[in-house]
Amino acid sequence: MRPALVLCALLLTLPACSTPYHQRNAMGGYVESFEGNDVVEVEFWGNLLTSSEKIADLAMYRCAERTLDEGKRYFRVLQSVVIFDKELIRQGWFGPFYRETPRVKKRIRILSEDAPEVREHPLLMWDAHEVKESLQKKYDSL
Repeated sequence: MRPALVLCALLLTLPACSTPYHQRNAMGGYVESFEGNDVVEVEFWGNLLTSSEKIADLAMYRCAERTLDEGKRYFRVLQSVVIFDKELIRQGWFGPFYRETPRVKKRIRILSEDAPEVREHPLLMWDAHEVKESLQKKYDSL
């Protein structure tokens, strides 16, 4: 096979290798933990082929899903952090080679429509239905 054809085939398959939306495995995904008082921590790991923007979006999507799973409508982001985990791949002739894997960590408080916090600080709230619908339009795979 000609090198150009191999390169084209490889480039066509790369988008399919970006992190899909699911619980974490070797290709990335989400992990969550319940901290009590309707506070949940969601972490979403990407891989080398996933943009930081998409990882942040998928973390927000999981926050919205978790809110709706709890039977509530709103959530407030208490903390949001983007982290790049750096891993040494090998020591080469010209120095070390590292792989940076992005992940996003969000701590949220899940709130019902009648929660005082929703009425007092509406600009700090995310509507889970709107977040989910918006991101489904942006990413066909959701």
